[in-house]
Amino acid sequence: MAKKSRTADKKRSSANVFSSTLSGVVNKIAKFAVVCIVVFVAYNLIDGQIELSQKRETLSLLEKQKQELMLSNEEKKELIDKSDEDEFVEQIAREYFGFAYPDEQIYIDISGS
Repeated sequence: MAKKSRTADKKRSSANVFSSTLSGVVNKIAKFAVVCIVVFVAYNLIDGQIELSQKRETLSLLEKQKQELMLSNEEKKELIDKSDEDEFVEQIAREYFGFAYPDEQIYIDISGS
């Protein structure tokens, strides 16, 4: 009976060693997995913040372009509205094409001031 008890104790002892070794390996794997998850989450948060910052900068530039285009459109609408007026047509003809009435004398200031 003493022999059976010793072999049973050896089996229990080797089972305890195996169990504690397995438990240690599982703990190490769990710790490694937690570290990997934390690194992954941190990386994604930082990457997301960088991308968000870039998108905000792009949005700001696009909003500025939008304002400039809206201003340009307003100016062009005003020109279109004025294009029916004889005074506007006369102004464009004089300024851009150098036109004048047949009996009109045009004086050009060459002094530069």
